[in-house]
Parts: sequence; C-alpha cells; structure tokens
Amino acid sequence: MTAKRAQSRTKSKCSDEPTGLDRWSQTSGKSSKKSSADVHQALYALAGLVVILAIALVVSFPINTTLSRGLDVSSGTSLTFSASKADGSTPTEDELTTAVATLKMRLQDLGFSDARVQADGTTITAQIPGTTVDAQQLGEELAQSGKLEFVRMDDIGDADARARINAGQTNVSLEQDTYTPFLDGSAVTSASATQTTISGTPFWVINLSFDDDGAAVLAEVTEDLAASGGQLAVVLDGKVISAPAVQEAITEGDVSFSGGFTEDQARSIEMIVSSGSLPVSLTFMQSAVEGPLLGREALTQGAYALAVAAILITALLLVCYRGLALLVLGSAAVSILVWIGGSAALSRADVLLVTLPALAGAALTALITSAGSLLLLGGFLEKVRQGRSLRTSSTTGLSHVSVGLIEAYLVLLVTFFIPSVVTTGSVREFALSAVVGTVGAFVALLLFEKPLLQIVAVKSMSEHAHLWGVKIPSESVDSHEDSSSTATYHAKQLTVLSLALCVVAIAGCAVKSELVVSLGESVLATPVLGIALLVGLLIYCMVMALRLDLKIALSALVGIVFSVVVVLGMSSLLNTTITDQLAGGLLFSFAWSLWCNWSVMRRVNDDLASERKGNKKAGAPKISLWRKVANSIRFCSPALTVSLVAVIVMSIALLVATGATLFTLAAMSIIGSLVGIYAVLGVTLPLMGFWKMKESQWATAERRQTRQDR
Repeated sequence: MTAKRAQSRTKSKCSDEPTGLDRWSQTSGKSSKKSSADVHQALYALAGLVVILAIALVVSFPINTTLSRGLDVSSGTSLTFSASKADGSTPTEDELTTAVATLKMRLQDLGFSDARVQADGTTITAQIPGTTVDAQQLGEELAQSGKLEFVRMDDIGDADARARINAGQTNVSLEQDTYTPFLDGSAVTSASATQTTISGTPFWVINLSFDDDGAAVLAEVTEDLAASGGQLAVVLDGKVISAPAVQEAITEGDVSFSGGFTEDQARSIEMIVSSGSLPVSLTFMQSAVEGPLLGREALTQGAYALAVAAILITALLLVCYRGLALLVLGSAAVSILVWIGGSAALSRADVLLVTLPALAGAALTALITSAGSLLLLGGFLEKVRQGRSLRTSSTTGLSHVSVGLIEAYLVLLVTFFIPSVVTTGSVREFALSAVVGTVGAFVALLLFEKPLLQIVAVKSMSEHAHLWGVKIPSESVDSHEDSSSTATYHAKQLTVLSLALCVVAIAGCAVKSELVVSLGESVLATPVLGIALLVGLLIYCMVMALRLDLKIALSALVGIVFSVVVVLGMSSLLNTTITDQLAGGLLFSFAWSLWCNWSVMRRVNDDLASERKGNKKAGAPKISLWRKVANSIRFCSPALTVSLVAVIVMSIALLVATGATLFTLAAMSIIGSLVGIYAVLGVTLPLMGFWKMKESQWATAERRQTRQDR
C-alpha cells in the first residue's frame, strides 16, 4: 500500500512538471528576467565586436597596399648578391646575418618595407614584391659597403687625386694607403637628405649628426682647417663625394655638405650612411623582374576555385544546419576579417609578409574557427534534445563547451606564439599568421557566435524552430538516451590498421630519405627552429596533462606522433626538398592534429569524468567506457566531418583550377586533414580505451553492459 502511494505521488509530481514544448520554450518569471539580462550582455558583446571590426577595416584599408606580400603571391624584383671578404676567407654566420640586416635596413630606408632578404651560404637574395624599379641601379647601390670616412685634404698623399678634387671633380677614387681618416661613420648618429635653395637655385645637401666624441674630434680638426683655409674631404667607399672648404670651426656636432647631388643620389647616400657599413664585400650578381612565383593565372584561377568551393560548403552547411549555419559562416567571416586587420597592422610594422605558408596558417585558423562553431552548436542542440529550455541551452548549457574551446584556442595560441617570435622564414610566417587567426577565433567565439546564439534563442528560435534547424522535443529526454545505443567502435581493427599505416609511413621515409635529411639540415642550420617547435609541443603536452586525465593525455600525444610520422612519410613521396608549399602543408597537418586531438579528447575526458562522478555511490559507471567513447565521437563528428569536407572540396578546387602549380599544398592539406582525424579515431582513442579498461570500475561497467546486452 505504501509503495502504491509513493508511486502515485511520483506520478503526480512528474505530471506537474513542464515537459516537451512547454519546458523547452519556458521563459516566464525569473527565467524571463534572466533572459532579458542575457540579451543585454549579448548586445554589449556584439557592440564590442563592431568596434573591433571597424578598427580592423580602418587598419587594413586599402588592402592592396597594407598587406605586404611575398614573391610567391605577388610580382616584384629579385636581386642576387655574392658575399666575400677582402682577405679571401669565407664570411662567418654572424657577418652574413649582419649583412642581411643591413640590406634590409637599406631597403626600408628606400621605402621597400615589404622586402625580404635571405642568405643561403654566401649568396644573399633580396626579394622586393610589387615594384618595377631599375634593378641594376638598385643592386649596385645596395652592394656598396657604406664605409664613410672624413679626411683632411692635406693628408691625401695622391697628388693627382688632389688636383682633380680641386678642379671640382666628384667621385674621385682614393687608394686605401694614400690617406688617413681622422673620423669614420661609426661616430655618425643620424643622416638625412634635404633640399635647400641659395640665390634661387635648389640643390640637395646631406646633414650629419655626430656623437659627443665625434663632435669633439670634428671641432678640433675644423678649427685648425678654418684657420688655414683648408678643405675637408668626405669619402664614401673610397670615393670623395664632397670636399668643402672649411670657413669656421664646427662645434655643435652637426655638419651639412653638398656635392652636386641629384635627389636619387642624396637619398642613396642617406640610406647607406644611416644603415651603417657592411661587414663583408657584396658583389651584385644579377637581377630579375618576376611575376608571382606561382603564376598570375594560377593565382586568379585558384581564387575563383576557392570562391566556388566556399559556395558549395555554404550550401552544405545550410542543408545540414539551416539557419544555424549562418552562425558558423558568420564566425568564419569574423575570424577572416580580424586576420586581415591584424595582418595589415603587422605588415605596416614590417613584421609579417603574406606568403603561401602565411595563407596556410590563415586557412587553418579559419577551419578551426568553423569547427569550434560547430562544436558550440553541437553543445546547444544536445541540451535542447535533453529537454532544456532555449535560454538555458544557449547560456549555462554552453559554458562547458565554451570553456573547452577557450582552452583549445589558448593552447594553440601558445603553441604558435613561440615559433612566431624566435624563428624565421616560412615557419615564422605560418606561426605568426596562425597567432593572428587564433585571436580571430577568440573574437568570433566570445563576441559573435555565443552572444548572437543567445539572442536568437530567446527572441526568434521558439517561433521559427524549423527555419533555424532545431527540432522541438516532445518530452524530456534522459541524458543517457544516446548511451544506450550499441557501440560500433571497433578499436582492435582500427589499431591494427594504424600500425600498418605507420609501417607504410616509415617505409616511405626510408625510401625517400632526402626529405627527412633536408628537414634535419634545416633544423641543424637553425637550432632555434627545432627548439621552438619542441617547446611549443611541450607546452601543449603540459596543458593536456594538467587538464586531462594522464592516460588520456599520453594517448593523445601518441596520436600526434603517429600523425607526424604518417604525414612525413607520405609527403616524402610527393617531394624531397623543402618548399614553401610543403612547409605550409606540413605545418597545417601538425596544427590540425593538435586541434583534433584536443577537441575530441577534451570531450571524452569530460564525459568519462561526469559518468564516474554521477555514479560514484554505485561503485562503477552505469555505461561502459566504449559506449561513452562512441557518444563523444558522435558529438564531435559533425564538426570534424564538415571541416574535412571543406578541406577536401577546397583542395580539389585548387587542383582543378591550377593543375600541378599548387599540387603539393592541396595534396598535403587533404593528407593532413585525413591523418589528423584518423590519428584520433584509430590511435588515440583505442590506446586510451585499452589503458582505461585496466581500471577496475570501467572493467566492472563493461562486464555489466555485456550481461545486459545478452
């Protein structure tokens, strides 16, 4: 009798609780007030987004001039120099580094802030995008050593040279042992070229400022020369460019001189003196005016192909998610706009050069932003299916997923930031571009998708659920509904296949070892590159160890190593030398593997932890480990699947449009995406499952589930 009354009270209590559509769209009382507060907070976030996007647009306008582009995506001029020393010895690495920095400074002084200078052995190449200057004249100017000296005319031992100078000739050459300078360019603190007018005649002068020691020496010498009516010879690279008569002592440390200079000559002298002298002798070898290294037609066709691919992906998202797809597309657009603004700001500061690796970094972060948006929508729809109200599903129901995404973005940000600071070349361009893109992902998540989803859920979704792609639940759904389905995760078969692929990859590396050797030489030539990548990976592992179960974290690390080995082995079959396309593809694959492992394993970790916590008193979880893993995969699969389809569609579009031009980049993108996802499903999860099954509580849950299935 007591049991019947209890059952009756339970039914009565359950009948009083709102279920189905009533509970799903409930916004009365306190819930209504909370909804209003949530909408106001969301509006503030959107207002902040508008400010950020406005700043990005202002900084990047006009985009044709603010984004500095490399020669692989832009036309320009290439200059080649050969470095040597007067005694015939080979220049040291430090001397070559200084020479590269000096050439870079000279090009900046001439207005070529987007120029790229690199040394390969004793050959130095300067690439100047977007310009059609007189390459021969520019190369000869840059090759000048820039050795500035000040000599008394009466200290020049070459009588013939003195006679020509007195006759008004310029650029008179002096042999090194025929004069003794009393001051050199190391005492000059600044140099500038200005135009002045005397008696209606304009002419260009060079203005120099000296440090205290140099000013004292100059005052002493000029005082003596003024008393005797002597001359002061200004010698640049062994040639007298000016020899003014000294009328009075120069005591302030500032001097101006002329020599019949044209504007170009004056600017050239200003540039050379300002940048300092070269530590080595440079011989200008050759120049070439080049179109984009990829070909202008290939770039145009590639842009059209990507536009078509974007339309197809948009259609796919609209079919699968209907109105909610607009949030995903909007997040990607916000991320791209932030990337453009950030890249333009860095280009203005001469920090970032947009090349193929940089574009690969931008594409990666746009892809990660889209995948993160889909994960956020997955969390929202999961709460809706469980019967939560729209307000709860779009606010507190998303907190768990949001925290996971924020952690993932932070890990990627730190992982990319270190190489972007300490490395150079393609790796730095990729990493720096990825840092900017990850910041864009933060902005898209916190200031666009999450607040806009809250507004839509409260204001529009209940009345237009079909348009937004949300199914109205008929009744409250138990949170373990999905967990009762049959697990289809064949761990043993996947592990065997993983081992087979690993063997194939290792065999590929052995057969095509040139690529591996080339990578090793690159790391040995620039140890800071290897250190930076290693430190980034260690930070990633430390965060995983702190936030995830240790066994899950170690399994994820194994999956990452597997993906690196497989991608490296397969890439060695495509190419044996390190190119910008291959570097971009390898870095894309590595970063995508990090993202996939973190996203999936973070969800698995949380699902297993909540199952154990919810059934702590029972002594063992109610749901077997493999079924919880299957549910976690089901949750993440839409984001991973759409991302994979997007990469494949865009890569195929590039291949169709450009043929073999971008084959390496497109192929590496497809390979990296497939391997990154498979590494999680075929290596990380099986290894984690076998390891966790050694724990008594999960073993007990598995035996219990097996008995129930029978």
